[in-house]
Amino acid sequence: MKLSCSTLYISHPIAIRHGQLGFTKQFTKPIIDYFLKLKEEDQPTSESWKTNHEIHLDHDIISPLLDKIHLWYCHNIVRPRGPKFITEQVWHETSQLNIDAEVWFQESLPGQGCPQHEHGTLSRYSWVYYLDVGESNNPLTFVEMQESKNEIFPVDEVNLPVYNDMVVMFPSTIHHKVYPVNTTRYVLAGNINDITYREN
Repeated sequence: MKLSCSTLYISHPIAIRHGQLGFTKQFTKPIIDYFLKLKEEDQPTSESWKTNHEIHLDHDIISPLLDKIHLWYCHNIVRPRGPKFITEQVWHETSQLNIDAEVWFQESLPGQGCPQHEHGTLSRYSWVYYLDVGESNNPLTFVEMQESKNEIFPVDEVNLPVYNDMVVMFPSTIHHKVYPVNTTRYVLAGNINDITYREN
């Protein structure tokens, strides 16, 4: 059996963008409760728990939030691909778009973090939306990598403070991690592979 892999190393500055979407705890709490109920049904064998990467296909409760996240990407990162006469127009809803994406819900309990990783080269951008960070002030840590003698190794870290209702978007190849949190934290996260206009 033959195996292959793709690697990408970027040696120039890349924008990491973030902002607020305008949702209140009154909106996000039912989403958290909904997935915690799924966790009870799932009966995980360990304390750490997250859903599969396809919750956007089966759980309508997150649709309004995902619509806003994907439109935020279109307005702040990259416009949807399509004919020029369409892409020059202003869009305000995702019904016009084909969205190739992955989405998951993740719970982090006190003492848990997320080890350094990246999301590969198949997706364009990755994102995190903070439903509830609790009292924890642990940032999202981006790791600067450097290449030497055909090896890539970490040389620096950049910490981005996080807060409720914050969305962060970054190229999927950027290494990132979260040091163990002090209180329970709930996030939605995802990868955007491509967004195109629906053909008329």
